[in-house]
Parts: sequence; structure tokens; C-alpha cells
Amino acid sequence: MQVDDRRDGLVVATPERVAFEYTVAGLGSRFMAQAIDVMILAVVFTVLTIVVGVLGVFGAGNLVVLIYVLLSFLLVVLYFPVQEGVWSGQTIGKRLLRLRVLGDRGEPVTVTQVAIRNLIRIVDFLPVFYGIGIVTLFIQGGSKRLGDFAAGTVVVRDRDRVRLKDLVSHPAPVAAAGPEPAPSIWAAATTAAAPGPPPLSSMKTTTPYEDAAGRMPDALRRFVVAYAGRRYQLAEARRQQLADQAAGPLRALLPVEVDAFGPLAVLEGMAGLMYTPTAPQSTLPPPSGLPPPSPILPPGTPPPSPILPPAEPPPSGSPPPV
Repeated sequence: MQVDDRRDGLVVATPERVAFEYTVAGLGSRFMAQAIDVMILAVVFTVLTIVVGVLGVFGAGNLVVLIYVLLSFLLVVLYFPVQEGVWSGQTIGKRLLRLRVLGDRGEPVTVTQVAIRNLIRIVDFLPVFYGIGIVTLFIQGGSKRLGDFAAGTVVVRDRDRVRLKDLVSHPAPVAAAGPEPAPSIWAAATTAAAPGPPPLSSMKTTTPYEDAAGRMPDALRRFVVAYAGRRYQLAEARRQQLADQAAGPLRALLPVEVDAFGPLAVLEGMAGLMYTPTAPQSTLPPPSGLPPPSPILPPGTPPPSPILPPAEPPPSGSPPPV
């Protein structure tokens, strides 16, 4: 796995030659997410203080103060790590601004990384409201604070997720057939466009696979074509895994075939139908020593007589030929 760390993006290339690109969160978006989380903590502290004050009126002063101190400590210490561990690198503020904490290689953040980056948060907060953290972000380019350096993490913008059921929920719109453009500016004034070939549906009966290829959504079509171009480089287990992920959309197009043969067989059939590799053309010169092609003569013309080499003169002293 190769990682290209830039100031404004993180590009991760997997061994399967698939690249994932993430946009690194800037200083402004991270500050707004942190401000939202701090406001939530302030509201919780305010409600907790009011509850403690009300309970203290009824005479349970020492016990209430002890509970208040314990809850305040747990809230400050566990607010960020618990949310980032449960929500895969997100807090309420990051979730609202669509930010997420990932590893340096684009992998999901682990519990150890969450614990380390939130432990160093105490140093980033010094001397007041993330003073050291903001200075580090400015120096580094706005992508990492000290906690991110220690834990090997980076904050990126979360991308929109595409679910498999969305592939068939909104079929791709069919563009209206318009007049074909003229081959040149001169043909537009002198000749009319030649009629196109008749549709295939009027020439032959389509198979279920061909009919499904015509009704396939654009997103699923790109998936099938991409799979077809790389399927011979994938192991059998990886093929089965990809087929299982696309079983729902394939069953929506070919329910009988998927139930009878399985999603992998249907995916292979659609891949072979929609993707045909181009055969490489030979760039070698023709073999030497072959006779040149004979010219094409008009009908009734006798073939040319063969050109013979000139006769050698007889040797001196020999009798002339009879």
C-alpha cells in the first residue's frame, strides 16, 4: 500500500491498483467542530451544576458535590475518546461538519490511536483553548496537531457513501434521441443525414442478459465494466466477495438467473457481455522473400511474358549452335 501525503489531500493506493483520495480537513473546519463539542460540554456542565444546586438545597451537600466532581472528570476525559471509538473517528461536532479521523494510511482508526491522540490533547490545549495545537496546525499546514503526530492519524473530510440499494433505486435517465450531426459544414447544406441502422430489437430477440444490460443503471454498469477489466487478476474468493456485494442489484435485474446460478455466475455473464478486450495489432513488418503481388489486369489482356535473363555468350573456340 502506497500513501501520498499532500497538504490538501491524502491518496492511498492499494495492492489491487485502486486509489482512494481523501481531502484533509483544514484549520477552519476543525476549529468549528471543536467549538461545537465544547459548546455541548458547556451545556452539559450547566445542566449538571443546576441539578447539583437543586439537590444541595435538600441537605445532601457533600454527597452531591462528590458525584458532581466525579461526573465532571469522567465527562471531560471520556467525551472525545468514547465518541471517536464508537463512531469510527467522529464526535458530534465532526459528524455535523462531515469530518472523520483516519489512520495515516487511510485505514479506520483503532482504539489505541484514539487513546493516544486524546491523551496528547491535554498538551495541545495548553496554555489556553488549544494554543499549542493551533500553532502546530499552522506550522504543519493545517492537517495535524501533536496528538495526530503521536497517534499516526489525520482528520479528513468524510465522503458521501453510496449504498448498493441506491444503484437500482434511481435508474439513469435516457437521453432523448436527437438528429445526428452532419459530418461537415458542407454536408449540412447539400446532403441529408443518412438513416441509422434499425434497432436490434426489430432484428433479433434479445436474451435476458442483453435486456438487463439495456436496463442497467449507470453506477452498476461502471461496476460491472471495472470488474470485467480486472477479473482475471483477482482470486476466486475476491470474485465471490464482489459478487455477493452486488447480489441485490443483480437480483433486481435478473432474479431468476441469480436464484438459479448464483450472483457470481450472473456477474461473470454480464461482464463477458459488456466488456470485450481489444486484440493487440501486430506491429512486425511482413516477412521478406515473398514475391510481390501480381497486378490486376483488365479482362481480355494477355498476361505479360516472363522476363528472362540475357543469354551468356558462348565460350571462344566452341562451334556455333546449329
